[in-house]
Amino acid sequence: MEVIQVGDINIALKYENKHDKVLFTLLGEALTEIQCFENCIYALLSGVQHSESKNSLIDFFEKNEKKTLGQLIYDLVDYIENEEMKNTLIEARDKRNFLVHKILRQYGWPLMGDKEYLKAFQEIVAIRNFIHVSQPILLNYIQDKKILEIYIAEFK
Repeated sequence: MEVIQVGDINIALKYENKHDKVLFTLLGEALTEIQCFENCIYALLSGVQHSESKNSLIDFFEKNEKKTLGQLIYDLVDYIENEEMKNTLIEARDKRNFLVHKILRQYGWPLMGDKEYLKAFQEIVAIRNFIHVSQPILLNYIQDKKILEIYIAEFK
């Protein structure tokens, strides 16, 4: 058992399998990356809709805030002409859905062996990397095609 102190609270972590800590850490990192990507899509879609309307930007944020990533991407692809960019967005959605809904079942968790854990780790990292590189590609496309007037500053 591992105990982590957060403020005044002790949190005990107990894993049935020694590899679960790595599995859950990688899943958490990938889901965080996906949430950032989803927020980017949400903001871009709202900005694009606002740029062609008289409504306020807040109206579009409120309109889009409850949409799933799939719905946001479905709406955003209407503004994108490049088929490769559309396919990248659709693939990002599909990878997100696989990670959220199927990856543990795919590898047989909680009955996974070392081989299955390693394959799952590799797939989670590959999905996270795909999402991570897709966001700047999308932003540059939106900027280059002047779909939305944005300025991109990247900090590392």
